[in-house]
Amino acid sequence: MANVTQKINLAALKNVEMAFPQKDGRIIKGLFIPYDANHIYVSDKEGGGRYIDLISFDRKMPTDQATHITKQSLAKDVREKMTKEEQDAMPIIGDLKVWGAAVHQEASGNPEPNKVFDPTTGCDDLPF
Repeated sequence: MANVTQKINLAALKNVEMAFPQKDGRIIKGLFIPYDANHIYVSDKEGGGRYIDLISFDRKMPTDQATHITKQSLAKDVREKMTKEEQDAMPIIGDLKVWGAAVHQEASGNPEPNKVFDPTTGCDDLPF
């Protein structure tokens, strides 16, 4: 099984960097990331989360640092309201790297995918 590491650049989202003074004089810096402007889903359940849907694509030219790029995945109705230029301008917000053991490939239920399993052959072995 392979391991995957991922980095997300939160500054690629629409944001405002802010600094808040504390009572003891310390300054705490952070990002304000508005939900609506970034298509962040806010759960209405008590203690619910805030979610952003992501999708990763194979890099055309993988590097030692990254095998995939990550973009935000938008709902179909949101995407259809965008112009082609707006869709193309969606930033790459991160990357991921598959590393470790051999990359996992989707397993087929049939060990011989080009051959049809015939249960009438009297074979005791199942094809998985």
